[in-house]
Amino acid sequence: MFGMVIIVITSLMWSLSSAGATDGRANDRRTWFVDCSALHHGVGTMGRPFDSLQAPNHLTLHGGDRLLFRRGGVCHGMLALRGGGSFTHPVVIGAYGSGKARPEIDGQGKVDAAVRLADMSYVTVQGLELTNAGDSTHLHRGLYFTSQLVPVHGVTIRNLLVDDIDSTDSFDNGKTGGGIVGQALGASGRFSNVDIEDNVVRNVGRQGITVYGTASSDRPPATRPWPEATTSLVIRGNTVERVQGDGIVTLGTERAVVEHNVVQDGNLAGYDYASQDRNCAAGIWAWDADNTLIQYNRVSGMLYGPSTTPGSLNGCDGEAFDVDGHQDGTVIQYNYSYDNAGGFLLLCLSGGTVASPNPQHRADVRFNLSVDDNATFNPTLCSGDFTAAVNNLNGIRLYNNTVIASTPRVTFELGSPFTSYFGSFVFKNNIVMATSPTAAAYPFPCGSVCSHNLFYGRPAPPTATTSVTSSPRFVDPTRRGTGVGMAVGFTLEEGSPAFKAGTPVSAGVSAQVSRDFFGTAITKPPTIGFSQR
Repeated sequence: MFGMVIIVITSLMWSLSSAGATDGRANDRRTWFVDCSALHHGVGTMGRPFDSLQAPNHLTLHGGDRLLFRRGGVCHGMLALRGGGSFTHPVVIGAYGSGKARPEIDGQGKVDAAVRLADMSYVTVQGLELTNAGDSTHLHRGLYFTSQLVPVHGVTIRNLLVDDIDSTDSFDNGKTGGGIVGQALGASGRFSNVDIEDNVVRNVGRQGITVYGTASSDRPPATRPWPEATTSLVIRGNTVERVQGDGIVTLGTERAVVEHNVVQDGNLAGYDYASQDRNCAAGIWAWDADNTLIQYNRVSGMLYGPSTTPGSLNGCDGEAFDVDGHQDGTVIQYNYSYDNAGGFLLLCLSGGTVASPNPQHRADVRFNLSVDDNATFNPTLCSGDFTAAVNNLNGIRLYNNTVIASTPRVTFELGSPFTSYFGSFVFKNNIVMATSPTAAAYPFPCGSVCSHNLFYGRPAPPTATTSVTSSPRFVDPTRRGTGVGMAVGFTLEEGSPAFKAGTPVSAGVSAQVSRDFFGTAITKPPTIGFSQR
């Protein structure tokens, strides 16, 4: 028996230090192979692959190393990797073999994540299927990457299928489950050059894709440096569908880019705003973030959590987009939303005190199309720690958007009078078209800086000036669908009263743009709405 133990230990040591196949670039860069359906323990070569996650989890990976899983194979447990690559030679985790089926790593609801990357820089994870179903009472993720002891650089997560993740609905201080979750832990934790692209995330709780980019709560205005924040985060080309909470969220980030993503059917947990958990959710948004760019996304099917108070509007988010209270310099442009029960946009009021009533809380929302969303925008306090007497929407500008709904309106989630909260809120060059004769019964206050908008099918608000109130003459306002073809229906016919009827909007915290939703040059003066043609 003693001799057998010696043989097993010797074999394992040999497999982790001497096996694996070189890839032809250098003798010290290896390719390891994993086939969890193999009939015998292997040493990591293609001919004798590892047959479980045990051996890969003992590896320390270096620049240029590859860890490849057999297509069509299934491994159970958590792949917990160590080491890291370099800028020129990243570590690659991917697939090998023939067939279309992705290699699957199934956490079975027993582990924190199907794939866990702790303090790993310059690593690419691609071409896998990750699942972690079976337990919704603890936190579970598909892929979970963290930075704690050192800043982490160069993480690429692409072409994954993350499906069936059961987790708690917690969204508290980073204790979040979901499909793809990144989290900075401790004073040294932060990321740079992270690309999350071309993944499909579906049937997950709580989040679709979320990155907590810093553990620091001391966010400066967007015009100042923020060395503790995560930088160069790009979330691009992903599809997130059937998610219990939010679709895509960035937190603790500086200049994050969220673009060309599809989010559909979210906020499925549907909590009441007044509930103890208050796990309200929206499609795409940022919090505790500076200079976030959200563009070219499509969001649909967000649910609105019911209220326990009959007749109350105190539901739970369900908007396509959200300009939250703890952000500055956000730009939401060139997006398309439809059939979101909570509306097109949630606007959280800026927090402040009597001594400092005007915190930096700036955003430009421009050249977006909203069709059949339940409301236009929803101002709300968003947090109980704000001083209501000084809350406002100062610094937020909505211009050149096109909104079509049965009853486009403004609601205030706390049920308080909201006309006094607008402050210097800007609402210009927007088309607001109602398709139901009952729209006039719903309020649509737009503040005191409300001009050159087109209101059709409902009266212009009392504070609005230089309004157009005749039909915008859309090419085909009945057109519906899921792509840009639908948006074409809301371009303008020749002779539209919206053509060149807008007013120039000066540069704010973000630079001015010269193109509309379709890439068409902006007219002088600008045409009202999301399209200049």
